[in-house]
Amino acid sequence: MAGSEPECNEAEELAAQMNELLANASYWEPAAREIASRRFNPRIVEIFYRELMPEGHDHFAIREQQIALPGTALAYRRALFLGTTSAGKTTLVRQILGTDQVKDLNGKNNSCG
Repeated sequence: MAGSEPECNEAEELAAQMNELLANASYWEPAAREIASRRFNPRIVEIFYRELMPEGHDHFAIREQQIALPGTALAYRRALFLGTTSAGKTTLVRQILGTDQVKDLNGKNNSCG
C-alpha cells in the first residue's frame, strides 16, 4: 500500500536532509550538531548524531554491582603487581594463592594428589 502524497513528500525531504548531512563532512563532528539542528529536521539530527558520542559508563560501579568485593573496612587489602612481559607476575600471584603447580627439573608436574 503506497503512502499518501504528503507522506511521500515528507519522506523525500527527510531523505534529502539525511543525504546532505552524509555528504558534507563539516557535519561529521559532534560539535556540528548545534549547527545541524538549526538547519535540519530534529528527527534527522537525532538519528544522525545519536551514537556519535559514546555514553559514559561507571565501570567500577557496574563491576561492584555484579561482583561486590570486600574493601578495607573489612580489613582486606589490595596489591598491584607491576613488571614487564614475562617478569613472573602471574606466577607470583599463583604461588601466593597456592594454585601454582610445582614442576620438577624436567618440566613434569610434581604435585601429589
